[in-house]
Amino acid sequence: MKRLPKDHTLKHSGILILSVVVFISFITSAANTFYSPFNQGSIHGSAAASHASRDLVLISKSVGLETPTLESGHTALNVADMNNDGNPDIISVGDHGNPYVNTQEHGIMVWLNNGNGTWDVHQNGDFGYGGIAAGDINNDGYMDVAWGIHHDYSGVPGWGDTLEGAALGDGTGYNWIPYATGLGTGGEWWGMFATDLADFDCNGLLDLVSQSFGMGQGIHVYKNHGDGNWSHIWSVDGSTLFSENNLEVGDANADGYPDIFASTNTEYVYFGNGSFGFTQHQNGLPTGQYTGIDCRDINNDGCDDIVFGLGSSGIRCYTYDKSTDSWVSASNGLPTTGTYYAQLGDINGDGFVDIVGYAGPQGYVYLGDGNGNWVQSGSWTMPSPGDYSDLVVNGDIDHDGREDIVIQAKSGTNQLRAYSAWVEPTELTARVTLPHGGETYRAGSIRFIKWLAAVPPSQGPATVDIQLSLNGVSGPWETIAQGVPNSGCYQWLVDASGSKHCRVKVTVSTGSDSVSAISPSDFTITGYHADAHGPYYGLIDQPVQFTGSAEGGTSPYTFHWTFGDGTSSDEQNPVHTYTTAGNYTVKLTVTDADSIVASDTTWAFIQGSSNPPSTPVISGPSKGKINVKYTFFANATDPDGDDLYYWFDWGDGNNTGWLGPINSGSVMNANHSWSNKGTYIIKAKAKDINGAESDWATHAVTMPYSNNVPIQRFLEKIFERFPQAFPLLRHLMGY
Repeated sequence: MKRLPKDHTLKHSGILILSVVVFISFITSAANTFYSPFNQGSIHGSAAASHASRDLVLISKSVGLETPTLESGHTALNVADMNNDGNPDIISVGDHGNPYVNTQEHGIMVWLNNGNGTWDVHQNGDFGYGGIAAGDINNDGYMDVAWGIHHDYSGVPGWGDTLEGAALGDGTGYNWIPYATGLGTGGEWWGMFATDLADFDCNGLLDLVSQSFGMGQGIHVYKNHGDGNWSHIWSVDGSTLFSENNLEVGDANADGYPDIFASTNTEYVYFGNGSFGFTQHQNGLPTGQYTGIDCRDINNDGCDDIVFGLGSSGIRCYTYDKSTDSWVSASNGLPTTGTYYAQLGDINGDGFVDIVGYAGPQGYVYLGDGNGNWVQSGSWTMPSPGDYSDLVVNGDIDHDGREDIVIQAKSGTNQLRAYSAWVEPTELTARVTLPHGGETYRAGSIRFIKWLAAVPPSQGPATVDIQLSLNGVSGPWETIAQGVPNSGCYQWLVDASGSKHCRVKVTVSTGSDSVSAISPSDFTITGYHADAHGPYYGLIDQPVQFTGSAEGGTSPYTFHWTFGDGTSSDEQNPVHTYTTAGNYTVKLTVTDADSIVASDTTWAFIQGSSNPPSTPVISGPSKGKINVKYTFFANATDPDGDDLYYWFDWGDGNNTGWLGPINSGSVMNANHSWSNKGTYIIKAKAKDINGAESDWATHAVTMPYSNNVPIQRFLEKIFERFPQAFPLLRHLMGY
């Protein structure tokens, strides 16, 4: 064999190695792109643009937050879009100076956000010093507020004269109507503070939970009756409980019932049972004083996890393990010394939850990887000494696809700041953050849909359409909300039927672009089930029979159909005729006796005309024995290639009804037995999915006497042994 020169061989080897390296690099890059969390749930456009890895730079966006001058002490802030303009606002009932204690702060304070880091404060009321929550408590589409305050000396009925209160908003963000009858009646006499809203009994109304700050008053839950009245329904004795100024509501065990996360010295997590019963579940959690508590799902299993400062021992993060009913540390890379207050949010917009920690005057961001590993990246400094007042991460104030930080800390007086890891978007992107998969929502309850959208400033404000599928990414997609402001949060009254394969899709639209994103994995909606059956097929001007059913709820049910052509029906099983060909989205909405709503969506495919299938060919035995089942076959073809149904009439008053559909040309079989002797004419016909029917085909079958009679069995043996004998007897016996 001829040998190549040594240098020639080396040259070819080098080219081969280089080619392999390039190929591997290409595959690795492609794999990373395919599996990147930025691409999960993408439909078109850039559903979630990949943010380049960099050390975060936090920029203050705080113009206007210096008004009014604050005093000192703790508060409990919140972030929500109070005036429905798509920009998350900051709300508060103030620090120790509210109302009018060495300051001009008073009542409910709302800093309205213009989306560019400039704020305008509006104040209303003569009470304060405590915590506040936002939500639509009467389901009218406007954001309302509820609060807990240290002192109840306003003297105005329903407006700060009880330690817990609530008020309805009108969409302006600063006009309020008291809505508080029955609040503050659980034996509290001072010191209520951190407050949150959740639908604890899953009846479609947000209830209130409030925790005291300091010693003595514990935790109190009030049921919302939907008419301005509240009932005290559950509490924790606070006589030995020292509480910090943070309280959160989440769902740690993903059962669809809200749970309570408290920042106290001994009692931390209470699981709800959907009936205002709460039990502690804190196996595996460390003991000590929790500070700055927050809850979110950090490992994308559908269960809300917990982060907190642990006394002077740094920050701790724990995930909940349903299989063992215990909490597992996920704190790798977090500080283990120092007094911190902690919150959770996606600060760099990569799809993983991050931790924000504050140990005055320094704040830090710890980037998460979804597996309990954290890397410090980015920090900010508050004016010295920076004694903590409150820290919250709950939304994207500047629409760059990243959550932002709101912090209040003392330097002489309390200073309020907002910080953003701002990078100006160059393309429109979106990501669904809740539900992202694994969660359980209960039909008839209030839950929240959340997303992050990066909107280039040149494209102006965006609006959002939200849709739901009960069948994974394949749909059909039912519209939940249309044209809502791009605030990143939508309060949803869950009115869908039960399914383990639910997805949410958000479509973010500007004047010049739009992009859609789907939640990365399936989540569950549990509750009673409505079934629209279908899909349905028909022809123009021909009646289509619809069938509705429901199970698992409290009867009686009411039914309401919308047929996709602007018409509707309140019958359970209506007949409807379409006048125009098309594919129609049909929705069935069912309401049970408890006013819980479930729905199901299907399609109606209507054609202008349809050619009928051929007359079927029936095959099967022509004689047999009574009370013995026989199988018969029918086969037809459709000239349009449509799928076919088959109907068998057995000639004895019984039939199969329509069976199928199956592919054109495929064989349909059915079984039947006859109980009396005689000759029966079997008939079969085919129908395509548009309702066009074939002619009847026939097939005769004769049934002799029952083989249960001993003499008949004897004669059958004779007839089989001598097939040509006894023709007259054969005729008389039906053979």
